[in-house]
Amino acid sequence: MELRARAGGKLLLFGEHAVLYKFPALGLGLPRGLEIFLDAGEPELTLDIPEKFRDAVFKALGRIASALALPLPRGRLTIKSDIPLASGFGSSAALCVALARLCGAAAGRVPSAVSPKNIEENEAWKGAHEGEKLFHGTPSGIDTALAALGGLLRFDPNDQFPPSIIPIFRTNSISLVYGAVPRRADCAGNIAAIAGAMARGDNTTRMAIEALGDISHKACTLLQNARVPPIMDLALLATRAMSELRHLKLSTPELDKVLATGLSNGALGGKLSGGGGGGAYWLVCPDIASAVQASAEINKGAARLGIPPEMHAMPLIL
Repeated sequence: MELRARAGGKLLLFGEHAVLYKFPALGLGLPRGLEIFLDAGEPELTLDIPEKFRDAVFKALGRIASALALPLPRGRLTIKSDIPLASGFGSSAALCVALARLCGAAAGRVPSAVSPKNIEENEAWKGAHEGEKLFHGTPSGIDTALAALGGLLRFDPNDQFPPSIIPIFRTNSISLVYGAVPRRADCAGNIAAIAGAMARGDNTTRMAIEALGDISHKACTLLQNARVPPIMDLALLATRAMSELRHLKLSTPELDKVLATGLSNGALGGKLSGGGGGGAYWLVCPDIASAVQASAEINKGAARLGIPPEMHAMPLIL
């Protein structure tokens, strides 16, 4: 008998870093995802994955099973993923959500329905959140929520956990390009550097975080209330946000080149996504044909920069 479990990647559109200071964030579940297969016909658990990942996967699986009071599944476990690792697309969150779903399936549990209103009660999210601590220490719950729920979601931090989640209706008429460049700095290091600056009372950092929070709030409100696709407004907000992220020294030369290529080939605005120092980015385009064209030109430049093919740009309709 073979069991399967899947979870999707994510793209943070607005609110990175600012969400840690009580501002809203806007995230999108991606079609790229991760799927786990378990051949339950074998008596012991074996991980048929590259050796360098086995220890982390085994530890995450152990944490998740323990959090859910479930036994470790038995059988040959394999993983198939098209989410680039360590690039801001939530690969570890997708892994943990899929592992939690697999644990439940192996124990014969019927998966509980998951919605933004009851996510903290959902077994897959609860288990995944515990597993995600192995990779990110004190995760916000946003990445695992996007992996479990998908869709376009607004997150409003408050004194409770997880943050309040509001689904936003997708217009299916906003064309994006998304991809990634290699990281020059890790997300945790960037978060720590900004936290240190905020603690010292650095005015430039405080103003940038407040501006990012204001931009994110405007983007969320815009998409929640829009009657027509707010393409130009989103593009302007993305451009403003990217300017503030550069003030925080979160861009890289490669990322700036990729964004510039997209903007000179049909995109209207764009920014990095996530922790910065490289990693994920997105751009908004006037239509899908423009997104396809911008992706093609970005990928020509990405190849010259030595950016791995799995990070290359792709069009996406929001």
